[in-house]
Amino acid sequence: MLSGEFTKWFNINFAGEGRDEIDFRDNKHENWVQTVRLGRVIVREHKELEENKKEQILKPDWWSHHRFCSFGYKMAAAFQKEPALLPSMRGMFKNQRDKLSYYDLF
Repeated sequence: MLSGEFTKWFNINFAGEGRDEIDFRDNKHENWVQTVRLGRVIVREHKELEENKKEQILKPDWWSHHRFCSFGYKMAAAFQKEPALLPSMRGMFKNQRDKLSYYDLF
């Protein structure tokens, strides 16, 4: 938990629905949705793993793969649906001189 985040629950006035309250609530909601989604993946994958391979769920590579594969599959589907997006994205990375992201994707 980030410093001061716990006390923010007590100091924030959710009745006012100001920008701080809305941002805080939306951020927490998104975190919970993603946590539940990842929990479902873990339970499903654990059931499908062979008994002698269940320990791989404890390794950082397994977690990284499952954490980012959903995003990767959605991005690949978007590029297949609209191939014109690919050169546009490449151009954006090149213009920003974002070599790390550019080489991660292409």
